[in-house]
Amino acid sequence: MYPPSGQPKSVPCNEPARTAPAPDSIVPDTSPHVPWRRVRTPGELESWESAWSHPPGAAHAPVFPPALLQEEGVVFLAAGEPAHPLAGGIASRAAGVVGLSNTFLAEGAPPRLHAELLAHLRTMFPGLPIVGYEHGEALDTWRSLGFESVGPLRVWLKQRG
Repeated sequence: MYPPSGQPKSVPCNEPARTAPAPDSIVPDTSPHVPWRRVRTPGELESWESAWSHPPGAAHAPVFPPALLQEEGVVFLAAGEPAHPLAGGIASRAAGVVGLSNTFLAEGAPPRLHAELLAHLRTMFPGLPIVGYEHGEALDTWRSLGFESVGPLRVWLKQRG
């Protein structure tokens, strides 16, 4: 998020950037067992956010405003039942790429859901590179699907004042 005024500032980040392989270099095996859908309502977003960052039933303050659901180029995706997502992520289309962020996999969910998420993004945004950032085990997971590190991430922020 950007404050309303000020100059952009480059902030180094220790997370390595990642980029997806070309569509023909890896084709994830998708399964019809867990349905994927676009999150469309504030209630679905609340369930998505809870699955993304909180244990089931835990109280939390919302991070993502429902207005993002109407934002062109921003797509929240979820696998499983609307009230209990098993996996998900946010796709943001801008500057000729699709940014993939805030991915999650609920405890006990099948690991293949990461590959299915990638397959859905390829269908939704054909021909566009998919980029993002991860670290640790999550980076290993995305590398196993063909992503490769392309360098350190730099985040731009506007300073207030």
